[in-house]
Amino acid sequence: MLTFYLNIYRNSIIGSALTWLTAFIMRLWHGSLFRRLFFGDWNIGFERTIEFKYLAKLADGSAILGFVNRAENRLYDLFCPLYEGSFFLRLAGGFFGVKDIRDYRGILLVLLTVICIPILPTMVTLALCCLSVGLFACRFLLGRTAFKFGTADFFIALLAVVIFISILISYIPSVSARMGLVYILFILFYFVVRNLVDTRAKLFAVVSGILVSGFVVSFLGILQEHIGLNFVMTEAWIDTDMFGEATTRVYSTLANPNMLAAYLIFVMLLAFAGLYYFENYFYKFVSLGIFATAALCMIYTHSRGAWLGLILAFGLYALFKDRRLIWLGVLALPFLPFFVPETIWERLLSVGNLEDTSTTYRLYIWLASLSMIQDFWPIGIGPGTRVFVFIYQKYAFSTIYAPHSHNLFLQLLIDYGISGLLLFSAAIFMFYRAYLSNLKHTKESFLTAAGAAICAGMGGYLLQGMTDHVWYNYRLVAFFWVMIAIAVALGQVMKGDNNNVEKV
Repeated sequence: MLTFYLNIYRNSIIGSALTWLTAFIMRLWHGSLFRRLFFGDWNIGFERTIEFKYLAKLADGSAILGFVNRAENRLYDLFCPLYEGSFFLRLAGGFFGVKDIRDYRGILLVLLTVICIPILPTMVTLALCCLSVGLFACRFLLGRTAFKFGTADFFIALLAVVIFISILISYIPSVSARMGLVYILFILFYFVVRNLVDTRAKLFAVVSGILVSGFVVSFLGILQEHIGLNFVMTEAWIDTDMFGEATTRVYSTLANPNMLAAYLIFVMLLAFAGLYYFENYFYKFVSLGIFATAALCMIYTHSRGAWLGLILAFGLYALFKDRRLIWLGVLALPFLPFFVPETIWERLLSVGNLEDTSTTYRLYIWLASLSMIQDFWPIGIGPGTRVFVFIYQKYAFSTIYAPHSHNLFLQLLIDYGISGLLLFSAAIFMFYRAYLSNLKHTKESFLTAAGAAICAGMGGYLLQGMTDHVWYNYRLVAFFWVMIAIAVALGQVMKGDNNNVEKV
C-alpha cells in the first residue's frame, strides 16, 4: 500500500516539483564553497553522494523529469538508425570528425545551437539556448551527467550574480531585466558547453560547426555586396563625404558591419589554424576556402577596428603557434601596397582622423561616457539601451545621440560598475590561462592549433571592443561565451590528453 501511494506521489506534479526542489537545494549545499572548504574535498562531486543517488532514482520515477528522460532516450534511439542509414548524414558527420554517433550523445543540441547562433534570428538562439540549458539541468538531476566547476567558472558565475544584482538596482529595472536575463542565459549556456564538450572528438565537432556557419554567414555577406541581398545602408556607418557614396558596408545575418567583422575574426583564425592542423589535403582545401570567403567578407565590412584586431590576432597566433609567421609578415610588408585595394588603405589611414565624422562621433561619446563613469563607477546604472540613453543625455555633448558607449570596457563599467569590469577581466585572464598553462600537457596538433586560434581571435575581438560595443548584438554575446567555454574545455582536454590521437 505504501508503494502504491509513493508511486502516486512521484508521478504527480506536486511530487515532481518537490523532488526537483529538494535535489536543487541539496545540490547547492553539496556543491557550495563553504561545504567543500570545511566538510570535504573540492574534487568530490555531488553525483557521488548517497543522497544524490537516492534523489536521482526518485526523480527518474517522477512525472516531469521521467518524461524528459524517456523522451530523450526514444529520440536518440530513432536518430541513430536514421544517421547510420543516410549517406548524406554520414558524409556530413565525417566532416565534423564523427566516427561513432554514440560518442556524441548529449551534445547534438549544443552543436546545433552553436551552428545556428550567427545564422538564425535572436529569438531562435534564445529558444535553443533555453532548451540546451533545460535538458542539461534535467540530465544532471537524473544523475546522467556530472557538473564540473573550476576557478574560471567561479569568476563567470560571480559575473552572472553581478548582472542579476544590476537588474535589481537599475534605474529602470523592467528594461534592464530584458538584457540582463538574456546575458545570464548565455552564461548558463557557457556552463552547458563547458561541461558537455569534454573530449577531443566533441571539440573537433563544435569547431567544425563554427567553421560551417562562418562560411554560410560570409557567403551571404558576399552576396549582399554584389546583388544587394536585403541590403539596408545607414549614413551612420560611413562618412560619404570622405569615402564616397559608392562605398557600402555589408552585415550579412548580424545586422551591423562591425558586429559581423568581430565575428569573422574568430572564423578566419580557426580556418587558418585548419591549414596547420589538417594533413588531409581535402580538409586543407576546405579550410582555405572558408578562410578566403571570410577574408573577402571581412573586406566588405569596411570595419577599421576589426581590421586592426585581425592584424593583432594573426600576430598573437604567430606568437602562440609558429613564430616563423612573424618574419613572413615582416618580409611581406613592403609588398602590401601592390596587393591591398586603395579603399582599404583609405579606411585604415583615416583611423584617428578627426575630419571623419564617425571618429569625431566616437570621441564625443567616449568623453561623455567617461563623465558618466565618474559618477556611476561603484555600482553602474544597469544594462539596457533605454537605461543608457536615459542617463547619457544628461552628459552628452551637443545633440550627439548614442545607444551605447562604443567601447566594450566602458560599457561594462557603466552598466555593472567596477565589479563587473573586474570579473570580466578575471574571466578573460582565466580564458588565456586555460590554454597557456596546459600547453605542457600535450603536443597534439589540433588542440594546440585550435587553442592558439581561439586565444588569438579573442585578442583581436577585445581590441575591436576598444572601438565598439561588441556586446550590443545578443548573438555575438552568445558566441563570445561559446568561445570562452571552448577554451576552458580545451584546457581540460589538453590536461588529460594521452598524445596518441589519430590525425585527420
